[in-house]
Amino acid sequence: MKTTPASKGANPQNYVRHLHLRNPASSGVYRCILNGFQRFVAEHVEDSAISQGVIRQWLIDRIQVWPLRLVTHRARIVDRFLACLSQLGSSVAGKSFRISGSI
Repeated sequence: MKTTPASKGANPQNYVRHLHLRNPASSGVYRCILNGFQRFVAEHVEDSAISQGVIRQWLIDRIQVWPLRLVTHRARIVDRFLACLSQLGSSVAGKSFRISGSI
């Protein structure tokens, strides 16, 4: 399995830790969502940059599994994670494509 490179601290575990979520179960859910997104990207992207097309593919893939309300909520989690990566200058965020600008 390919892994996407991330700058130091720009991984789901560190990102979720810095959110200081009140419920420990929420931290696990966030990590699971973000790790799943990163796995999807690693399987569908040749280089480390995320394109709008890959984000659309992830949304289409997830809508087949989750109800729309969960896709919407979880897409916002991924969107905020990508914004964080973009601020850190990580190549994982590619050209600063975010879900909010991709739909």
